[in-house]
Amino acid sequence: MPMRSIAPTPRGLAAAFVLACAALVAPPAHAQLAIEARGGIATPRDAFTNDVDADGGYSTEVSLTVGSPLPFVGLYGAWQQVKFDRDGGGESVVTDQGWTGGVRVSVPTPFIPIDPWIRAGIVAHELEAGGLEGGGDSGVGMEVAGGLRVQVGSRIALTPGVSWTRYGFDDETVTDGKVNVEYLRVDVGVRFGF
Repeated sequence: MPMRSIAPTPRGLAAAFVLACAALVAPPAHAQLAIEARGGIATPRDAFTNDVDADGGYSTEVSLTVGSPLPFVGLYGAWQQVKFDRDGGGESVVTDQGWTGGVRVSVPTPFIPIDPWIRAGIVAHELEAGGLEGGGDSGVGMEVAGGLRVQVGSRIALTPGVSWTRYGFDDETVTDGKVNVEYLRVDVGVRFGF
């Protein structure tokens, strides 16, 4: 019986190369790290509109999500900024910006590349608006958001969503002595998973 060589064959090397490349670009079952950039429109809610004369605007966000020991659950931190026009026009702008952090849950759906997600967290934001005591102030509140993750590449997804943010701070220049910052955002994100 002739002895076979244990030297790698070209076919074996090609198969090993293809498997190694597939492992490198395949999406992980649960990404342990994700970076996301979001942009969209924002609509102030009633109390905020009355207190600051804010009108519709646009929003931006950059976030980092780190996986947890629980499957499909991550902890996120984000920098957010929303710029609102003032009612009555002019060049005056209301700016709301700050940090947020909380828990994000992705619900995997088998057989299709679309998964729902929700998140909830605490916001520490600052509002800058002319006409308020000291030009604005900061406060702590909450946000709740949800949407879909649509996988468009091995590690890239689009994440349309809707979010609600609310916080407040004391200010003697408004009728009830408290500015209630509350708005809805409709936006889309580009998410990179690692």
